[in-house]
Amino acid sequence: MGRYALLTEERKRRFQTQFLSDGLEWEEYSGSDDPIQGRLELAAGTYPIYTSYFLQAGLRVPFDPLLVDFLHRTNLHIGHLSPNAVRVILGIAEINRRFGMELDFWDIKYCYDLRISSTEKRWNLTRRNLVPPLILGLWDSGKTMHHDVVVIKGPVEPDPEGHPVPRFFGAPGSPFLHIDSHRFGFTFNNVLMLFS
Repeated sequence: MGRYALLTEERKRRFQTQFLSDGLEWEEYSGSDDPIQGRLELAAGTYPIYTSYFLQAGLRVPFDPLLVDFLHRTNLHIGHLSPNAVRVILGIAEINRRFGMELDFWDIKYCYDLRISSTEKRWNLTRRNLVPPLILGLWDSGKTMHHDVVVIKGPVEPDPEGHPVPRFFGAPGSPFLHIDSHRFGFTFNNVLMLFS
């Protein structure tokens, strides 16, 4: 399994510059147990994140508002998701930015099913039949996922007064799994026209 230990000051500086906002405090987790799946008690106001979400999915802190909304509505800690699921959500957020779209949680739900992997015990976004893929260039597998962890000291949300993201690895909520997405208004056809 690959590792990305931030052993040198140069690596830590590059990590800070590339993935974290200025002034955000963080540290590399040095314990032997997984603080996310093991539900370890960390200091209040801290948020553990696997380094693979930064390296494989392009995660930045503070989180994109679309990712915050997704985690809030599904009651998922980011550690529940596969790096590819995070990459899909962040890719859709980038489509919104570049093309002035307003794709949201319900559009993700319309295009993707949320399914748990039997081997990795993480939730994946699986494209629904007959829906063209919105995001290409996904990793073949999350099996090489790094288990190094950084602990963010402070809010990961862009607006601390807005929706909070779940802080612990617990049970996912039901909105994604039980609400029929076909009942909701959808702007996906605009995306198809945009790329055709």
